[in-house]
Amino acid sequence: MWSLEKILAYLVSIGAPIQSNRLRIYKTALDSLGIDNTPNDIIPDEVGCMEAVDTIHRMALGYYINGKRSGITVSTYQGWRIMRDSALFTAVDRPMEGDILIYPSGTGNGNLSNGHVFICGKVNINEPEQTKLMSNSSASGTFEQNYTVATAKARYETLGGYKGYWFRPV
Repeated sequence: MWSLEKILAYLVSIGAPIQSNRLRIYKTALDSLGIDNTPNDIIPDEVGCMEAVDTIHRMALGYYINGKRSGITVSTYQGWRIMRDSALFTAVDRPMEGDILIYPSGTGNGNLSNGHVFICGKVNINEPEQTKLMSNSSASGTFEQNYTVATAKARYETLGGYKGYWFRPV
């Protein structure tokens, strides 16, 4: 039986394209821009950010953030706990394309009723605070590139009192 390392070495030796889970999520998020990727709305669009991000995760990797093929996560608090405690994610300080930024609901100062979750877009190396973020638009229900790191911090950290957590799928 071949080990994962041997399989990977073989694939690299024959020139097979190898893409990280992070980049798969990034590409799927880009392909989802402008689309309502949760048309059946398990939860209303106004609070559907976690459903949208978990749907993209499933589309990209074949399973939800809980590591299963069923059981979509619709709560940012639940999503944060899953990613925090899962071997499928690692906490990071310097985000890269496809990483997930989450502000868990129920952990802020009460100025905002809900947290939010984003997928990191193209990283701006020269101005990291201007890195684009993608998420569900509460107004339209479509997946959009609608924040930057700076605007997310202003809204969710400064106004809402939330702590932001970055996770990278492994």
